[in-house]
Parts: sequence; C-alpha cells; structure tokens
Amino acid sequence: MGDPISIVELHMDYCSRTFGVGACTASLGGQVDRKCFNTWATCKLKSAFNKATKVYAFTENVTGLPVGQYIPALKSVSGRSGTVNIAGSDPRMESLGVRATVTATFRDFVDNDTVSDKYQAERRSGAAQLSGVGYDPADRGTFWGRFKTRNPNYAGRKLVVKQGYIDSGAVTIEAERHYVITEFEGPDTNGVVTVKGKDVLDLAGNTKAVAPKASRGFLGADIDASATSVTMLPAGVGAEYASSGWAVIGSEIVSFDRTGDVMTIGRGRRGTVAASHTVNDTVQETFSVRRSRIDDVLYDLLVNYAAIPASYIPVADWQAEVDRWGGQLELTADICKPEGVSNLIGEMAVLGISIWWDEIAQKIRLRINRPPDLDVVKPIDDRNNIISAKQEDRDEDRLTRVVFSTVQIDPTKGLSKDNFLRTRVVIDVDAEYVDNYNGQRSKEIVSRWLNHGADNLVRILSKRLLNRFNKQPVLYEINLDYKDDCGLVDVLQLSSRVAQDDTGAIAPQLMQVIKREDDRSGHSLKITAQKFQFAGRYGYVTENSRPVYTASSAAQKARGAYFVDEGTLLFGDGTCPYVFS
Repeated sequence: MGDPISIVELHMDYCSRTFGVGACTASLGGQVDRKCFNTWATCKLKSAFNKATKVYAFTENVTGLPVGQYIPALKSVSGRSGTVNIAGSDPRMESLGVRATVTATFRDFVDNDTVSDKYQAERRSGAAQLSGVGYDPADRGTFWGRFKTRNPNYAGRKLVVKQGYIDSGAVTIEAERHYVITEFEGPDTNGVVTVKGKDVLDLAGNTKAVAPKASRGFLGADIDASATSVTMLPAGVGAEYASSGWAVIGSEIVSFDRTGDVMTIGRGRRGTVAASHTVNDTVQETFSVRRSRIDDVLYDLLVNYAAIPASYIPVADWQAEVDRWGGQLELTADICKPEGVSNLIGEMAVLGISIWWDEIAQKIRLRINRPPDLDVVKPIDDRNNIISAKQEDRDEDRLTRVVFSTVQIDPTKGLSKDNFLRTRVVIDVDAEYVDNYNGQRSKEIVSRWLNHGADNLVRILSKRLLNRFNKQPVLYEINLDYKDDCGLVDVLQLSSRVAQDDTGAIAPQLMQVIKREDDRSGHSLKITAQKFQFAGRYGYVTENSRPVYTASSAAQKARGAYFVDEGTLLFGDGTCPYVFS
C-alpha cells in the first residue's frame, strides 16, 4: 500500500497578469523600483490586479516524492473535528457548536524563489529592478519570511489537509479536509512556522460578519414626526441602500422607497412610534425578513453577509430537509442594528436546526431536530468495530417543559422577555409526575424570529424538543478503528455491553455523532455520540394508492402510516403503532 503521507495546501491570492504586459500597464520608474510578486500587497497597479489562486503544497521530507509538485517543509499536522450542538440544546457550548481546527507546523529554509516569483530570473539579471542591479534570491531571506510579507492578507484563505500514501513515486489521496486560515505564527529564531485554521463557518464569527451591515448614511436635516421624505448625506451614499426596504432612525422603524439619496418613508412601523429626529442621525438599514423559509434566511446570512462561497451550500439538500421536516419554519424578524452572524444563526438553532461543516464533502450541512428518517444507519458493536466505549448520563440537560416567548413588541428594544407579547408553555406531564422524575426542568426560548406569531409551530418545536430530551440525554464516547470512520451527525446503531435492557441483555441504541477526533497515530478515531431519545415508530402521510399494512413492503412500512387494531393497539405482526410529530 505504500507509506503514509500528509499534504498541506495553502491557497493564496495571486494575480494572473504579467507586470507591464497587456492589461497591466505598470512600469519601472518613479516610486516603482521593482516588479511586483503578483500578490495584492506587492501590486504596483492595483486597478489591474486580477485575482486568481496559487496553491502551495507542502509535505514531509519523504523519499520518492514527485519532482516539483511538493515543498518538503512540513513538520507536522494535527486537527480536531468540530462539535455539533443539536438544536442548540447544550448550554455548555455556543449554539453553533465548536469549530473544527487544524494546526500545521513547517520548517523555514533558504530558497531560490523559483516557486513563488514569476520574475525570478529577472531579479538575478537586474531586469526586474529599476536600478538594473541583480541579486540572487537565495542570498536574501528565507521562504517563509518572504511568504508572510508578500501575503499579509492570509486570513480567510483556504487551507487543505490531505491524507494518503505514496508508493513508487505515486501519491494516492484517501481523505481531504478543508479549512480557512485563522493564524500565522513565525518564523521564529528556530525556523519554525505554525499555521492554524478553522472550518469555514469561522467566517460567520461575530467579529468577522454582521447583519445588517453598518449603514453610512445620515439625515441631512431635522425632521418632525410627520415628515415623509428625507435626504441622506454624504452625497451619493444612497447607492449603498436597497431601492426599497426598512430602516431605523433613532428608535423608529420606517419603510422606504429610495431614489438617489432621497427616501420616501412610511413612519412608525413594526410597533414603533413616529418621532422627531435631528440632523446627522444615522439612517440604519435593517435586516428584515417576512415569513421567509429558514433555509433561505440562513443562505442569505452565510453567503451575502459572511461571504462564504455559495458552492459550499448544498441548496437542494437544505430545501429537501426543510420541506420534509420544517415546512412551517418561516421566519419574520427585524434586526435593527449590526449583530454577529454567528449569534443570529445561533438564535435560529433553538428553533430546532443544526448547522455544521462537513470537512470531507466540503459542504455546510443543515439538519432539523427530528427522528431518524432517510438517514443511513451504521451498525457498530463490541465484536467488529468498537475498541472501547463508555457512557455518561447528562441529567442536568433533561427537560420536562418548554417556555417559548415570541412576537416582539418593539424590535428596536432587544430580547428582554418583557418585550414579547406571547408566551406558550408546553409540558411533558408524564415526565413531571411524582412517581417519575417528580420535578420540573424548564428550557426558556425567547425568539424574535417568529414575530408573525406561529403558535402551532411553537407547539411542534417544543414537543420535538421534549421528545428528544424528556429523559436524560446519554452521551457515548467510543473509540473505533479508522476503517469504521463516520462523520458528524451520522446515525449509528450501537450494540454493546455498555447499553443493556432491564434483563441485562444488550439493547441496541440509535445515536447521533456530535464530535469526532482523529487519533494521532492515524489508526483509530474517537467519537462522541448522543443517544436518539425519539421513542416510537414515526408515521408519514402516504399516497392514496398505498396498499394495506399486510401487503406493504418493509420500505413502505418504514415510510408510511397505518391504523392498528383498536383493541390490542398492535399490528398483526406484533409491532407497535405509529406516532406523529
């Protein structure tokens, strides 16, 4: 099979043009004393910069590497997969979970710059310098010293880790994970460089992406409570606003239609009161949605505000998941000032969604809090897969009731509970019964995303949450052989002596992977999985032509609903009835 190999790629911005040729009219002279290095920081004519990507591929110094394809300067690479916070239910972590991370260390070295510099030969001859005096790049600095100076805007650029093996000079890749660069340390006096990355959802971090974007426009004159037109300054700023929409002036929400820098406004909208405002008061455009699908709102925030490439979002998969399990998940909200995108998505998570980065498929996944449905169930057991396993009950996360507040009175006043009109309480009476758990465990949800009301949706979301967490959530920490690799949110069926029924027999358990870690040896992995608490056999509305239960196939029975004998409450084969969520 060959020897194992790790490859780390840094994808850096690189100008596709050539200095002084065609569209690039830069030339030596004046303040331009040398040609660029085809990066933004070194560009001599930024209006001509044409961004492409240059990939620097590093690997360990192993024998048999293909000539010219890799830079043998990699010392080590280690990573940690992210953690999913199912439906934002774990109070110990952020609603969006924990980002996957990677750390790669490199050795610095003397380099002749042939890999990085398009004009290396001209540096030597002097043709790349205004002075005409040449120099040998190998006599000036080191690879990483030059790299960092030429690419100071490394943050957010792609970092790819590939794992595979090399055999007779041929490299075969078995796994590939994608991240964005977040930190760059070194080179230090020992010639060590460390580059760190996180998964692409880091681009939605609260310090990196906000919605709405901060507006620059302000009132050019005082207005009273009856004015229906305003002119914004500075001149030309109107082009930064939509042609129509919603904005906040002071504590008043207005609707607007805009022509140039002039807005025609509707006063005192969304529960606010028309008031007088003073010259120089900011006109802040809002992030407003009206009965919009949750997947559409998430896409908008991630792509248009966090600048995450749209190619990372499997739109059809998102739509299918929401169509099937979140058809009523429509959002209505006004976000009146710039707020972190991560926080905003975290607020949506408690509505029963999980978002995570699939670092293998290079996609952002979306999952509704629901029973197992079309998920592929992977069996694991003590004999064939499990190296070791242990379980932990999280009784502190058990729930018996959900207190859910919706409909903001005034969207400019924030998320305090007294700024909401409706509070609905959904209780699992059986869980609170004196002979059962004998007590209350409440989860309070305050949501500004359901400002149209949606009481029926609140009931559904609350019951789903209780169905999953009305017993102690059970976490399983399992070590598996690498051949049994699995991804975040995969559904497993565990058959192990750590999970027994009341007779002591092994009781197969369905569970969902919420954390995954590679062992440093590369031969095993550790996962943390959360037991599925959805009890029962879930039914689905079927087509009119569906045959009766006894004539249906196993696949039809798994995705249908049939009526049981009203006396026994069982089907003829002894199986239990269906339930609906």
